[in-house]
Amino acid sequence: MPSKQKTADQVDISHLLPPNSLFSGLILQWFDLAARHMPWRKSRDPYAIWISEVMLQQTQVQTVIPYFLRFLAAFPTIESLARAPLQQVLKLWAGLGYYRRAKQLHSAAKLIVQQYQGRFPREFPAILTLPGIGRYTAGAVGSIAFNLRVPVLDGNVMRVLARLLDFHGDIAQPAAQKLLWQIAADIIPADRPGDFNQAMMELGATVCKPLSPACDQCAVRRFCLAQQRGTAEMLPRKSKRTAVRTVTCMAIVLQRNEHTLLCKRPEGGLWSGLWEFPAFEIYGSKDSRHALNAAKKRVKKSLGVDIEFQAVHKPVRHQLTHRLMIYQILIGSIKNGRRDAAAGKRITMHLPYESARWVRGINSVPVARVTEKILAVAEAHIHNNRSTR
Repeated sequence: MPSKQKTADQVDISHLLPPNSLFSGLILQWFDLAARHMPWRKSRDPYAIWISEVMLQQTQVQTVIPYFLRFLAAFPTIESLARAPLQQVLKLWAGLGYYRRAKQLHSAAKLIVQQYQGRFPREFPAILTLPGIGRYTAGAVGSIAFNLRVPVLDGNVMRVLARLLDFHGDIAQPAAQKLLWQIAADIIPADRPGDFNQAMMELGATVCKPLSPACDQCAVRRFCLAQQRGTAEMLPRKSKRTAVRTVTCMAIVLQRNEHTLLCKRPEGGLWSGLWEFPAFEIYGSKDSRHALNAAKKRVKKSLGVDIEFQAVHKPVRHQLTHRLMIYQILIGSIKNGRRDAAAGKRITMHLPYESARWVRGINSVPVARVTEKILAVAEAHIHNNRSTR
């Protein structure tokens, strides 16, 4: 008969205690042999570890590595990051998503220069006060860089712990997370706490995976209650995410004299402070026609030009955490207007944007990945039309 499942306040964790037990010794031994090679693991520099941990939030390791190397090459010290213009920071971050992380990094670097003479704080409470740093990031930097005996709890560690304990509570709930944080704190050894934390995350990422965990390869499977009871693939339990909402937009790609019209999104909200093609949310064929007419009038009023539009039949789909963005694309051709319309200067746009300007190459300003995708589809459409003439 299956064992009665335990609630959050009934889980027995005694088999994982005390620290420096066989459990921590085995997982550290495994980590020394099996750890993946990552550039930030070559250093105990808190700045490099901090940058890597922030980039790794919601982003896969292989995606992060080239961004990490470029970022550290451009901003090798906290002082250099603090001095850099925010637009330069965002430009190097472009494509990683979750741009608020880059802004908070920039703010935190300035604060470290102002309050700590450019040296990353060594005390856990002080680390927690920095913009954008929560309990997980503070624990990661504190333990890896400064050998502080503080835990980490990310998705990988939660999955490992839930299976070790055969814990069937909803890990999205505060009570379950409080319990798992306590367990993570209880099992961390005094010796090599940073390596232990990395080992737990590595185990979750490479062995104790969400689907088809490789239990036969797990160095600590003897401790795993879920493996013994055959429940590993059922765990962890987590309440369903918010349903993904589909948002349909119309983007206008307008080019002239090797310049492209881009608009800067207002601060706050999605992609704040980044540049994009003028875009409007649409809700159906009737509203689409209305949005198109409104776009023509607004762009004409801002630029003093008459524009002829052609539709691109292939839409661009861009998946976000809780939104699926679908962009219908219109390519605009200027029929007449001021000769200096594409002189690279700033423009006061009568659109829902902070500002707009003509740029020579969209990579000269920070843009989101979706803007690059839209341009690629638009340019392919233009090329195909020329080839068939």
